[in-house]
Amino acid sequence: MFAYRGNNLITGYDSDGTWDWGNFFKGSGWIAIGIAAIAVGVSVLTCGVAVHAM
Repeated sequence: MFAYRGNNLITGYDSDGTWDWGNFFKGSGWIAIGIAAIAVGVSVLTCGVAVHAM
């Protein structure tokens, strides 16, 4: 998760200035869309029964 810091969150820092918040949020958005799509797909395939289980 913190590969850009050498997996050391406490003492690691971004000395090269390569961290890009734009790419981080873009990736997070795609993950959220994927999770939502899976939830909708499960709901459709189970005719709504899965909604009550969540």
